[in-house]
Amino acid sequence: MNTNKPATDILTNNAGTIPINGNLLNGGKWQNDNPYPNPNPCDVDECGDRHIINNGGSITITGKLTSTGITDSKGNVYGSQILIYGGSVSAGVIENSANSSIVIGADSSRNLG
Repeated sequence: MNTNKPATDILTNNAGTIPINGNLLNGGKWQNDNPYPNPNPCDVDECGDRHIINNGGSITITGKLTSTGITDSKGNVYGSQILIYGGSVSAGVIENSANSSIVIGADSSRNLG
């Protein structure tokens, strides 16, 4: 998987191996590089509230993992989460910004993330 583009909605890994070459934006708002008639989906006020869920296995990102929330034009706050239940999430750089959380817990076999 190669992604340097819009935020993910939900990325779930169930004891597999997910390699990601490049950067991954979890939530936040992505700058529009494609003007009308092909705007990017994160140019609206609905681009926070994203989740990366690792249930065992590994997610490896060669670049930067940025997890960030946003506040829309109406003042609503949308957070983002990285949830690690067993296994690992690794990246060249991990940035957990405002309105974001990292949750580490045990998987069904009681292995701590």
